[in-house]
Amino acid sequence: MPTLRPRAALPLLALLVCVPAAAGTTGVQAGPRDVIPRTAKRLGMPCRLDTATFRIWWSDTIGAAGAVSGADGGCRTVPPVVTAVAGVAERARATAQGLGLPRMTGDAPPATVRLPELTRVLLRARPGERVIALNGLGARTRGQYLAGLPAATRVRVLAGITGTVRRRFAADLRLAVAGRPSDFAGGDRRVDVVLDASGVTGMVSAATPGRTSCSEIPTGPRLRRVAFRSTEVVVLAPADTAPAAALAHELFHVVQCDTSTSTGAPDLLAEGTAEWFAARAEPADFAGTLTTGATGQTLSGGATRVARFCTRFDPVGAGLEAYASWGVWQALDAGRARPVRVLAALRSVTGLRTGPTAAAVIRDVGTARWADALQDAARSLCAGLRAPFGDVVFAPGVRGFIGLGSPTATPVTPQTVVVPRWGVASARAQWSGGGTQATIRVTSPDLDAATLVAALVAPAANGPLAATVRDGAAVIDVSGAAITDGAVTVVVPNPRPDRAVTVTVAVEESAPPG
Repeated sequence: MPTLRPRAALPLLALLVCVPAAAGTTGVQAGPRDVIPRTAKRLGMPCRLDTATFRIWWSDTIGAAGAVSGADGGCRTVPPVVTAVAGVAERARATAQGLGLPRMTGDAPPATVRLPELTRVLLRARPGERVIALNGLGARTRGQYLAGLPAATRVRVLAGITGTVRRRFAADLRLAVAGRPSDFAGGDRRVDVVLDASGVTGMVSAATPGRTSCSEIPTGPRLRRVAFRSTEVVVLAPADTAPAAALAHELFHVVQCDTSTSTGAPDLLAEGTAEWFAARAEPADFAGTLTTGATGQTLSGGATRVARFCTRFDPVGAGLEAYASWGVWQALDAGRARPVRVLAALRSVTGLRTGPTAAAVIRDVGTARWADALQDAARSLCAGLRAPFGDVVFAPGVRGFIGLGSPTATPVTPQTVVVPRWGVASARAQWSGGGTQATIRVTSPDLDAATLVAALVAPAANGPLAATVRDGAAVIDVSGAAITDGAVTVVVPNPRPDRAVTVTVAVEESAPPG
């Protein structure tokens, strides 16, 4: 889901270490000394549960709008949804690290102080003079200053100082490295995850079940780059079950923020790879459901992404197009142990204050490589109803949503569609159902018949229909059980990496004999 983008921090020095985090087993009621995230304050009385990596916040005020199911009014027990969210979060963290991504963290290391003029003076001064100068900084500033020095320079600055004073300065340094609760959003460097049962935080809703904020600071020459400062997640949690795929999606935004790729990434990369990660981390939940109700069938979750991708997908388009790209990102690394191409795309925008366009990201991936992955994704998703990795399987009923709203070709009226560059378009081929065979002819002034045959995907209930070259066209013969369906969607992933293509779909129907 959307990421709020600000950001910040200095590079992690070898000296700096993370604050140790012990796994929590019971809820803790937030007290006056706790640093409570801004969004958690809107819930009511906040409680928290700590894992090694995450701090989960929820309201235990019984009856409050933002309180989760199972709240007891005193943080004495941990509601089921909190336990479930903690498990999903740690599972996502392990998945991310297994893919070669860094450990998630909610805050950058504490700030250091750089005083180059003072350093030059200290390096020329006697030990006693250095002690006087360092004492003049005050304990906290002195610790931040020492933490900001290169290790070799710090050794020289402290050389010759008496043991007692050195130990005092070392204690200041340790405090600066560890930080204080007030240095961090949420009180420590764990990732803060706020559970909102109703949208009372103003951050989430049924349409937007999760949101990640990312705070950065400008850095580098002329402040043209950014560095990570802190991040926080809010998820909608109206029931006892954790919103697993939505949470995994948001936690990948945390990884993007941690690695300073959030600001520089266009939605095609930021949202597409967050969906890619949700599918890898939580395949069963990501698949979504096909629900039958009074108004007909509806899709949810990743199933809606499949229907959108296979019907029409323009990777540089607006709206939700970027989310539908997740299958292409999967296909780029299908068969590889590590997602090297996805990681390379993310690294290409690391630290950028102003990032490239979606088109520039595709060019950086390689337009021919993107076209091949697009084809692989179309075969897997539209025909097989499986992710390119095979780890997400979609309900067969999703096929009925592919092509809805696309132009419909009939034996009387052919249809022409424009397939966007680097994208997908589709057309419905429809016949009366009274014949014994239908023939779908697909032609293009931009593609030869053999190229069309290799590109076309025609999903049907008993498996994809085959295309062959005949009379200079790509031809799909429909007979047997498929003829009774009355229609088939012809999905065209653009095989040309250089431009959009025009494709015409025509239908011929053979009448029964006699």
